[in-house]
Order: sequence, then structure tokens, then C-alpha cells
Amino acid sequence: MLYALEEASKAGLPFYVLDRPNPVTGTHMEGPLIDDDLQSFVGCYSMPIRHGLTLGELATMATASGSCPPICTLLR
Repeated sequence: MLYALEEASKAGLPFYVLDRPNPVTGTHMEGPLIDDDLQSFVGCYSMPIRHGLTLGELATMATASGSCPPICTLLR
């Protein structure tokens, strides 16, 4: 999703994220953090394996950190 958000920005297209309540409550976070030198397509942020974020929260975090452009529209 984060790469799609970045490409939509380059193409000048709107990007919509349909968010929903988190079924696992977002209160349980488990697992190791990814090492900075191992970040890749499947692990692009230093966060636990089980992070507890919804897609909307992840998109909000990416745009707030500046790693993705703020073109995302979040629909809840």
C-alpha cells in the first residue's frame, strides 16, 4: 500500500484508504523490530512484526513521517 501511495502521488492520482475498526484491538504488539539495514519491500518501517495498526493508521503514520506524500484520503 505504501508503494502504491507513492506511485499515485507521482502520477497525480487521488488515493483512498478504506479503514475499519481493528479486529485485534491494536493493543497487542509483538515481535522484533526490523533492523534499519534490512528494510525492504516487505519491511519498510521499523515496527514490530505484529504492529496492531489498521491500514488507515499505517497510511496516516507514513504521511505524518514524511515518507509518503499527503495525498491520501482516509474513509472510515
